[in-house]
Amino acid sequence: MAQLTKEDTELSGDAQDLAVSKLTEMTTFLRAKTEDGTASVQVVESTTQALISGLANVVKAAARRTSTVHDHFTPKVFPWSSTVIQQSLQTISTVKQTVLTTIAPGEKPKVLTTPSLAIILQRDECRDFRAGAYVLEDFDSLFSVPSCDDLFRNGTIQPDQVIDTHMTHFSNNPYQWATNISLEDTVVSLEFTSEGQNIAVRNLTEAVDIIIPRDDSSEFWNTVRISGDDITGVQDVTAFNNTDIHENQTFHVLLRPSNPDAELTLYLGEDQYPTLVTYTSKQSLPLATAFTLEVSEDRNITADPFLWQIGILNSSSTYYIGISYSVKDYLDLELLVFTSSCTYFDETTSTWQRDGCQLGPLTTSNRTHCICDHLTSFGSTFFSLANDVAVQTQADAADDIPIIPIAVASAFALYLVVASWAYFKDKEDKVMVETMAVKDRDPLAHYQYDVTVVTGFRRNAGTSGNVNIRLIGDYGESELHTISDLLTNRKVLQRGSIDSFLITTRDWLGEIKEIAIRMDNVGKSQSWYLSRVMVRDLQTDQRWHFLSNRWLTTDQDRREVFEIHLPVTDENELRQALPLFVARALFGLRNDHLWFSILTRSPRSSLTRVQRVTCCLIILLCQMVAAIIFHGISGDSTLGEFRLGWEQLIVGVESGLVAFVVSIVITALFKSTAKITERSEERHCCGGNGDVEKKPTKSTYCKEVGDNENTDAEIEEVEFELADWHSARGSVSGDDWQNRKNVKTKDGICCSCCCRTAFRPVPSSFICSNISRCCGHPSRRCSHLAWVLAFATCSGAAFCAIYYGINFGKQEAFSWLVYVGVAFLQDLLILQFIKIIIFAVFVSLCCKMYEEESWEPVLPERLAAVDSWTTATSAL
Repeated sequence: MAQLTKEDTELSGDAQDLAVSKLTEMTTFLRAKTEDGTASVQVVESTTQALISGLANVVKAAARRTSTVHDHFTPKVFPWSSTVIQQSLQTISTVKQTVLTTIAPGEKPKVLTTPSLAIILQRDECRDFRAGAYVLEDFDSLFSVPSCDDLFRNGTIQPDQVIDTHMTHFSNNPYQWATNISLEDTVVSLEFTSEGQNIAVRNLTEAVDIIIPRDDSSEFWNTVRISGDDITGVQDVTAFNNTDIHENQTFHVLLRPSNPDAELTLYLGEDQYPTLVTYTSKQSLPLATAFTLEVSEDRNITADPFLWQIGILNSSSTYYIGISYSVKDYLDLELLVFTSSCTYFDETTSTWQRDGCQLGPLTTSNRTHCICDHLTSFGSTFFSLANDVAVQTQADAADDIPIIPIAVASAFALYLVVASWAYFKDKEDKVMVETMAVKDRDPLAHYQYDVTVVTGFRRNAGTSGNVNIRLIGDYGESELHTISDLLTNRKVLQRGSIDSFLITTRDWLGEIKEIAIRMDNVGKSQSWYLSRVMVRDLQTDQRWHFLSNRWLTTDQDRREVFEIHLPVTDENELRQALPLFVARALFGLRNDHLWFSILTRSPRSSLTRVQRVTCCLIILLCQMVAAIIFHGISGDSTLGEFRLGWEQLIVGVESGLVAFVVSIVITALFKSTAKITERSEERHCCGGNGDVEKKPTKSTYCKEVGDNENTDAEIEEVEFELADWHSARGSVSGDDWQNRKNVKTKDGICCSCCCRTAFRPVPSSFICSNISRCCGHPSRRCSHLAWVLAFATCSGAAFCAIYYGINFGKQEAFSWLVYVGVAFLQDLLILQFIKIIIFAVFVSLCCKMYEEESWEPVLPERLAAVDSWTTATSAL
């Protein structure tokens, strides 16, 4: 059975219940055989050792928490554990009584040991009972008890009465269902019985000393260097906050100086830094006299001379520890601040209690010393203040640098520099979104087409050659227009660019069937990777797509002209998922990757470069705060001054995810404000109601009218132009005509909007220059709200990072930098790309629309005084 239960992690609840039942049956059978004398001492010893091993395995499995993480604050066990453990403890008690029947008074004690359970059993007459220490050597647990007369003062025990001693050591707390206090795993107990009946031991005049060992692998030591002289006085080295977690626990400060003969004085200050005059408490180390507990003739346990047992502190205060060192030299100290307390298990209430026990002076980081006036099962608590301690070294100049505040300040300084550059780039981008009129236009051509040309994002995809385009429709074709040589100095047809051109014809071309593109090999970049072309009829808003996705090149040795014809792409072919996914992913790489898009942003994007830089700052600051929140003990390996392990990677990933979620929210808010502003401008500009859909564009302007007489003449000219426009494109209803007419305002200022019906847009022919007086101010409240939230997030994150990180020591600060670096690289190289892929999949499967399909043609702002697109091309 011991072998079957050896792998405790594989024991299910049913397996534990079955195992303890079988072990109980075997124990009952063995005791019966022992009592009737049919079982030899050797058989009893070997059988009880096997039974104890099996029972210890069951207790270990049942006491295992439901979570693999040791959580001091919410210890939980499986629901069946309580019943299984209680039955196991009863069976262990029966095994102990069975072994005791084979021991004569005064014989050598019997010891039963397993990896997780150890038992000492001894039988003596009361007059021969040995006072002193009972030790389990392999487990370092100890009970030091007084004489029989002091233990049993009620007079019920006679001098010749046989006393049985039971000392038990559990490496796993068997009372996991008692959750009122969170304990260390080790639980020890000492009890006395006589003739199988328990002897209560309580209210002792001479207390019992108990040593409870613990695993010290979770210690968090801080290394500091102090300088000694007569001028320095008290040097503040440590600060910690007392919380409810440490309620009723004794605080300790343990030092390991590089010079064991050093003499120090420690000062404690409550809510203030201690000085030589003002302090809450002080202690000189090493201790002049150290407490000693005798274990045997040749072994004693002595208190650590550099341990300061402060006591129980106020849970609502912040405490500061200072050190005074008078020798004129540097001294390196390892410093540990921890809390500990003694508890015992109250079988009446099934809870852990503290009354009747106090913490002894032999307590260190690897053991707890309890002094109690009764006997039962005992445990201990221990908390190393890993997250609460922030070492602040004043002697070493390198350690005195506030790394976290400097990092936060550097982030803001870099933001100001990059945001200034981004502001000017945003102003340049406003020019890049304008629809450009071709140079070789026909002044008599009034029918307008917007042609959007998308150059691929491959290396050297742009061209410096002469590129011409011709539209071919059912009812004719346009002239061959040059789109690479414009009246402005703006560079077009560059890698990844999306350029819009206004092409006019004298008549409607009908359905556009194909386009002809001609180019030559002039210039250095003679090849051109054309991704696609979109043609839009500005009168009917009808659109045609022409997919290319190929290299266009000519013979470089001869001056040749190369021409291709691209047929219109069928709707089914256009909306295929794979081409849409590739196009959206490539566009997202330059426009949706928050870090890369600061440099590669599309000028038409609703998210400006300044907003992108702000979102990046928010990500970085949130990563800093999250790294402090998740700051804890690192892994096993070290690198230089800071530790580098799996926990750093995990903390970095967690910090990056938190910051990524915050950035998504702020980015979405910035993008939504652009759309809200457009709708607000529409309401202010167009007004009206009914079935007419009002769409303001940048071709909507106002100009002052000199006098009312000239205004009437101009209105007649406008009506004439509109009539001519309708005669070429079909009739509309009287209501639509009335909605498109310009209205004369009271102060002589007129305004017109580009109002679009469900069938076709009608460009405004009469423009007013005072849009704020005529059309009203666009709403900026949502934009202001987004900026306020962004500023509040940055300010709050920066404040938290500085406030909680100001006292970080150099080692902690370097570990924090590792967390932030991991979080930054995760966002830069993983999360942003995952976001791009998810958006690309969504667009290709759901939206099925290329990015440029949602863009409207934009008239250059320098043509604000021109009254229409057609007149604008003539003015060029």
